[in-house]
Amino acid sequence: MKIGIVGLPLSGKTSLFLTLVGDSFRKEEHLQEKSSYNIGNIKLEDPRLLHLAEVFGSKRKTFSEITLMDLILYEKKENKFFEHSIFRDAEALVGVIRCFDYPGLAPFDPLKEIETIEEEFILKDLEVVNKRIEKIEQDIKKGKKEEEKELKVLDRLRSTLEENRALREINLDKEEEKLISGFKFLSQKPIFFVLNLDERMDLDTIEKIKKSLLKENYPFILASLRLEKELESLEEKERETFLESLGIKETLKRRFISASLSFLNLVTFFTVKGEEAKAWLIKKNTPALKAAGKIHTDIERGFIKAEVINYADFIKAGSSLNEARKQGLVRLESKEYLVQDGDIIDFRFAV
Repeated sequence: MKIGIVGLPLSGKTSLFLTLVGDSFRKEEHLQEKSSYNIGNIKLEDPRLLHLAEVFGSKRKTFSEITLMDLILYEKKENKFFEHSIFRDAEALVGVIRCFDYPGLAPFDPLKEIETIEEEFILKDLEVVNKRIEKIEQDIKKGKKEEEKELKVLDRLRSTLEENRALREINLDKEEEKLISGFKFLSQKPIFFVLNLDERMDLDTIEKIKKSLLKENYPFILASLRLEKELESLEEKERETFLESLGIKETLKRRFISASLSFLNLVTFFTVKGEEAKAWLIKKNTPALKAAGKIHTDIERGFIKAEVINYADFIKAGSSLNEARKQGLVRLESKEYLVQDGDIIDFRFAV
């Protein structure tokens, strides 16, 4: 899962990136777009995978990962930031919102900042839609009728964007999704927000901010990236103890991972093959056939059946596959089966 980090200047987006990935990141140059971006991974350490590896004697444990991308522009032009190609390549977005005052900047206004980000994406998408509609209309005049279906969908998208609504708000069927998938529309991507709070902010102000976002149905988590920076020198256990004293039950990394899985509708399935136990991250309601393709295109192409047991049932059977089979907990599923969080799957295929 690739997530692009977006935010207005001085929002703390790079601070979020560094807090989550630490020193384990690399820099990619985009000379054509006069920019570079930091790219790093968050490992989703899952106790279920550790248990499976122990039971099956797997020498290798491969956790699923979230890849984060943080853009750095060489020319400080805000409009260039939001049209950058890395955001179109991302599968989801996280917006960092300034909730602290800063010399020379207007007083913080989280709702206005979120609306600014959304409007930028809507405008960029509208430019793409208008350009494509113009091209199709020219082709139709020349007798090319095969693009009329696409035109119909694009007209609907344009109407939505002109109402200043994000494309993720409308429902499209599978055929419509396929017709527009190549555009990678920004406002169609799932997004959630990290509210970067002043660590000295009083509880009443925090509650007002939370209520204003909940009223608008914006998904978010709270963080104080300045405080997180100050805590970097502490060992993990010391950091957790200090956060608990402030009434914070989990580290930012854990809360970010939980938010990513929840807000972006992600689930994890497991495979145990040979010496490797591996976790795979997919969208909720992904059919078994597509989940197979996540592992290898050959498995998707030659798919026969999926042997499935959910982790919870595996535990009920005493972590024994033989016992699970006796209890009828291991199932053979077709390619249409919707993979559930915690499924342990052995794909049967022939190529």
